[in-house]
Amino acid sequence: MPRTCPPPFKVKSALTHEVKVHNIILCLSHESYRGVLHNLVREALHSIQTTFSHVDPDVDRLTNIVEGASHTTLMVVFFLLLNVDQTLKNKIISMDSEANIGKNTRFLQDLRKVLAVNFFTDETLTPALFMDACVDCYLIS
Repeated sequence: MPRTCPPPFKVKSALTHEVKVHNIILCLSHESYRGVLHNLVREALHSIQTTFSHVDPDVDRLTNIVEGASHTTLMVVFFLLLNVDQTLKNKIISMDSEANIGKNTRFLQDLRKVLAVNFFTDETLTPALFMDACVDCYLIS
């Protein structure tokens, strides 16, 4: 039977990777890409730690949480890191197909101006709802 989705791939360091995946953020929302998502989150935490040395205790605490986290928690942390870490933004854009540059740009603007703000200001918005809102927003970007 032919495969309709690309298989999960290994992320290399820096901005290189093995393949470009159309709609990478949608792929990351599937459990089969958990290893890739986990690596991206760890690399983003490391990037933030090297950029902002005063956040070491917070990054260490978040790293411990991420190690045993559910896929939903990983996605929430991923989206919040995507909002603040330029290295992760560049990596996601480089991993996605060229046709999605506009879509990714629009999504990142909505993440910054609407989704993250709502998550931190609306007490009724659970992490699972935030993740769903981010995926939905990506779909319509």
